Amino acid sequence: AGEPNPSKLVAGDELLLTVKALDAFDNQVVDEKLSVFLEADVTPVLDDSLSTAAQRPREPPQRYMLQLREGQASQRVPTRVAGELSLKMVQPSLPTIEHGGSARVKVVAGKASSVDVLNIPEAGQAGQAFELVCLARDAYGNVDETFEKEVTIDYDGGAMPGGDKLTMPNDGVINLKKGMARVRVGRA
Repeated sequence: AGEPNPSKLVAGDELLLTVKALDAFDNQVVDEKLSVFLEADVTPVLDDSLSTAAQRPREPPQRYMLQLREGQASQRVPTRVAGELSLKMVQPSLPTIEHGGSARVKVVAGKASSVDVLNIPEAGQAGQAFELVCLARDAYGNVDETFEKEVTIDYDGGAMPGGDKLTMPNDGVINLKKGMARVRVGRA
């Protein structure tokens, strides 16, 4: 069984998990030597509208071996990826031990520390428009959905090699809502 845990963490926080060995009457068992694995798996928050979201590789669950001493053990579990963190106990050293402890914790993005501009084409044709995606990201690359601000993309007046020119709406001023904005950029 685990100690009460928060229902929500901010990416970058650590979750301190304490595991106790209890008997059938919820008394702590202190003389039993026992080890168990803690499996921590994150289902990340992805924006499926981005072309690379479905291609993002999934990390395997992290495993921590806990050695219970005097009937308990503690483990710090770091959080970096926004999403749902699933925790469960697996593979006890004694197969007769019931190990049904599990928990789910929501991990949210921290405060934005940068605004990234994505989908910038390396080559294109004059007159052909394209779409930029702007994302407000925390220190771990998660989109900060609380970011609601106006930013300006400095595109140097739109001058490009070969005499082409970019045109952006509102002179490059973009309103990010829920940490994201899409901007249609033209080429002249």
